[in-house]
Amino acid sequence: NDGQADFFDLNNLPDFETDWQDVVFDVAPIQNHTISFIGSTDKSMYNVSANYFNQEGVLINSGLKRGSLRFGLENQVLDWVKVSTNLVVTRSERNGVNPDNGSNGGSILSSTYAAAPLSPVYDDNGELHTLAGEFPFTTVSQQHPLNYAAIRNQRLATTLVGDLGVGIK
Repeated sequence: NDGQADFFDLNNLPDFETDWQDVVFDVAPIQNHTISFIGSTDKSMYNVSANYFNQEGVLINSGLKRGSLRFGLENQVLDWVKVSTNLVVTRSERNGVNPDNGSNGGSILSSTYAAAPLSPVYDDNGELHTLAGEFPFTTVSQQHPLNYAAIRNQRLATTLVGDLGVGIK
């Protein structure tokens, strides 16, 4: 400590052992389900399918959900004319937490790595514990990692893609 006082009294340590990485990182299970129907007659072929995809993110409050429907039809209208069409509709919801590369607790990642394991996640009132300046080695700008996890970037998107084709012999 270069002649400075110890940061902690080893006989009077706080009763916390917070693993901050366990607080903000999570397992990221994936679900992917698809159902399809395909059929045909003498002059027609069709296919219909639906898909649901769900992946939770490795950072809390992040992940991707997507559902899609596909429809395809091909029909021999005349001996010399074939008409086909395809249509895909997709709806997705992407939730992201900006990992950024801030320093000194200025992003979810740096605040996770900079938070002292002797700090609790919540205070006695159930609020997020204040980390800024708590110990001599923490900065006054140190933010709680869960503050960043609460700021989500959510993107919703619906896409529709289709085509129509005519084939002539």
